[in-house]
Amino acid sequence: MEIQSNKMLVSALLAAFLLVAAGFWILQGKLESTGLTSSPTGTVSASVYSTADIALKISAVTFSNVSIDFTYRTDGNTAVNHSGAEAFLLRNDGSVTANVTLYAGDSLWVTQTGNSSYYRFNVTNATGNTTAKNCSGSSPDHNVWYNVPVGAGNVATKAVCIMDYTDNNDYANISIEITVPSGESSGGKSSEVVFTATQS
Repeated sequence: MEIQSNKMLVSALLAAFLLVAAGFWILQGKLESTGLTSSPTGTVSASVYSTADIALKISAVTFSNVSIDFTYRTDGNTAVNHSGAEAFLLRNDGSVTANVTLYAGDSLWVTQTGNSSYYRFNVTNATGNTTAKNCSGSSPDHNVWYNVPVGAGNVATKAVCIMDYTDNNDYANISIEITVPSGESSGGKSSEVVFTATQS
């Protein structure tokens, strides 16, 4: 009799277990899980500062030996050999379009100390670039020679306007032309050119 009652107890327990498992399975099918997803998303945001920043990739124009009364240009269009001199190569490293001005801190010549046709510049696009744009007003137009303003007290002359900042389109050539004045002494001559950028 005891064996029979143990069998009945095990059978009852198994039936109860099966009933609970079946109920849980049915209930699980009806429940919806919330707060979990297989592909969560998020948002990242940033704000880039407006920065006017220029750099000279070629920062020295060297004509080497030159002769009195001759004209030399960095673009090779000269009365005599241009001595392999390269133009200034200006690059916009900022995050905005820029207007660029220039002036020479000191005179290149002893006999021509002010603004004169003996020391001039012009702006052209670097190869493959369309960055240099004409400025409004009378100057500077592309491929036109202008006197370099000499002396920090002078008003800087516009060189490039709305200079692009996008990579591979952010260069401009600033070519230099010099004419050696009559009566100029022999020896080395130099002049520092200052470029300044502002947001356009």
